[in-house]
Amino acid sequence: MYGIDLESRPYSHGGIYILRHLSTYAMLVAHQVGVHGNGPHKHNDWLSIEICSGNQPIFIDPGTGCYTGNIDLRNKYRNTAAHNTVVIDNQDQIPLDGSIFSLSPSSGKTELIEWYNDDDETRVSAKHTGYMRFQDPVVHYREIRLIKKEHKVSIKDWFAGNGIHLLEWYFHLHPSITNLKRDTDVLLTNREGHIYQFDFHNQ
Repeated sequence: MYGIDLESRPYSHGGIYILRHLSTYAMLVAHQVGVHGNGPHKHNDWLSIEICSGNQPIFIDPGTGCYTGNIDLRNKYRNTAAHNTVVIDNQDQIPLDGSIFSLSPSSGKTELIEWYNDDDETRVSAKHTGYMRFQDPVVHYREIRLIKKEHKVSIKDWFAGNGIHLLEWYFHLHPSITNLKRDTDVLLTNREGHIYQFDFHNQ
């Protein structure tokens, strides 16, 4: 809104965490399964992010399909791979049970680890235990940092568990963004020619 200085805010009861400084915006999703654990409107979006720079959305939530018109399309948009998070062993965080109004009973949950905000940075970290149902359980941790003076957003993931697992990162770009992958980074360009650099490192 014009004339209002929007700031970083933790909406802990809803599990939504907003990191904002001037024209840079990021959001982390870490809410629970609502309506007594049934999740009629819930997607598999634990630790998913959205990022915008100025008026340009970069990493977006793709949305949803109609509830009853096309069940397969609706479930496609509900699955973990449809969100900006990590899929482990080709499995959803919470299995879809074929219902359009609920998810399979889940023992998984999210937990806020840290929220920090000062003049230099905003930082939030959380975890989810949706993959604790595996024979070799895995916990996914994610930290988002907004470094204000640099207008830079960093994403750090780490995992606790045993065994060998397949980890797949998904990032959904706004339709106006094109990408050029290089050795250790990706250049994202919008229709006006603005360039956003996306670096990735394995430590």
